[in-house]
Amino acid sequence: MEPIRVKQNQPPKVYHQTPPYNGYGTEEDSLLNCKTLIPRLRDSTQNYVPARVKNVSNSFKNDKHILRFTGKLISSNPSDAERNFIISFYCYDETIQVFELAKRNSGRESCKFMERGKHKNPITTNDYKENDFQIGTSVFLKSFIFKLLACDEYTKNYMKVNI
Repeated sequence: MEPIRVKQNQPPKVYHQTPPYNGYGTEEDSLLNCKTLIPRLRDSTQNYVPARVKNVSNSFKNDKHILRFTGKLISSNPSDAERNFIISFYCYDETIQVFELAKRNSGRESCKFMERGKHKNPITTNDYKENDFQIGTSVFLKSFIFKLLACDEYTKNYMKVNI
């Protein structure tokens, strides 16, 4: 007698939708935490490495380069027209920080306006790079729009050589 072969149905593949970014930590960390308990990335040789390891040579090359721009807040509120900001782009990890410069007797304090962190360019949907920062362009950070007006001498020299 010959045994009867029974066709077994393959279980359906289940695809879990990635939850939206909630704003805590970096977007990359949040995404990796959804996939594994110990976040790991694959390197060029397809070996798993810890998620914190980035392009080390790029990190050392750009370690102390900070590009600083003065900017204005673009807003429909008339009191925002006189506010001045310093927008700093850190080339080391491609993060952005915004500091507000308050005029004397304006009722505002000079303080950190926005914490240092990575921000996405809504036009390209990629993280901001140093090429995106040019005098006269607008930068979208969270729900604010800043127009870049000028930069310091170091930034001018850096942009001439590297961009």
